[in-house]
Amino acid sequence: MKKFLIILTLLVLGVIVLPITAGAISDNAQQNRQTIQDRREEIKVIVTQKKEAAANRLKENKLKSCQNRENAINNIMARITDRGTKQLTVFTDISDKVKTFYVDKSLSLANYDDLVSNVGNAELLALEAINNTKTSIVDFKCDGNDPKGFANIFKNYAELQRLALKDYKTAVNNLIVAVKSAQAEDEGGL
Repeated sequence: MKKFLIILTLLVLGVIVLPITAGAISDNAQQNRQTIQDRREEIKVIVTQKKEAAANRLKENKLKSCQNRENAINNIMARITDRGTKQLTVFTDISDKVKTFYVDKSLSLANYDDLVSNVGNAELLALEAINNTKTSIVDFKCDGNDPKGFANIFKNYAELQRLALKDYKTAVNNLIVAVKSAQAEDEGGL
């Protein structure tokens, strides 16, 4: 009978205590899962914050670097427009001298008016390109909305200026060659 009571006691305890401990173990596992999940979320937040901080540092470093070069960039832009203005002046002086030479020597050239018109049109286009380049300089600031985009716009204007001056130079050169050929014909005809 003693054995029966011991077995019965053990069975009763097994039926009552095991589910309680199993429930405690289940609650403990659930709590561990929740802790692990919370820790994962904290780590994700920390990683995101560190990535944002690194990105901000990179932006700050780029801004500092740009600001250190801002004065040099503005000087380069100013030199490009000054050089364009000087070239325009030189080409204009040369074309004026060629026109004066043509009139002074009383030369005759069939397409002289077309050549002069081409020189005048090319001069206007070059002047407009130089003015566009000059006005675009004022806008450059590193802390502006889009300094890289602005730099690209300036590069495009500078390239247009270069091409317009090249066309102007070609038009002046064509006028010089035509006037020289008219002079050679005039001297040869005398």
